[in-house]
Amino acid sequence: MHTSGLIVEGTSLAGDSRDAFVRDVRQAPRESAPGEKYRYSNAGFSLLAAIVEAASGETYEAYLRSHVFTPAGMRTVVFRDEVPAGDPLFAHGYVGRRDAISRVRVPSSCAPVAGTCMLSTIHWRSRPT
Repeated sequence: MHTSGLIVEGTSLAGDSRDAFVRDVRQAPRESAPGEKYRYSNAGFSLLAAIVEAASGETYEAYLRSHVFTPAGMRTVVFRDEVPAGDPLFAHGYVGRRDAISRVRVPSSCAPVAGTCMLSTIHWRSRPT
């Protein structure tokens, strides 16, 4: 997915909805032909989420839960905005300077549109529900 050539690095893409994100990707200039150049980007995964939703009639999150995570016994997988605030089994990042450190609720590497940020504990197979 990181050789799609979908978007030029630094392109601003909407993160408020899947439809807005897909619209922006469609309008963005292409960086390269598919397979021609490697550059880390999650845009392809977010587009995959939109395709899954259109084909299945379910949200991406619901589809993955019912067709992937539940059959695999992955009971602790959550998506970007579902990270349990007080759960000690989820790692949390920190940002700051010498004089101030702040805890980051959700990893900043998560894209604002689904398809790129699923989190779980290392004990996803053995943790009781």
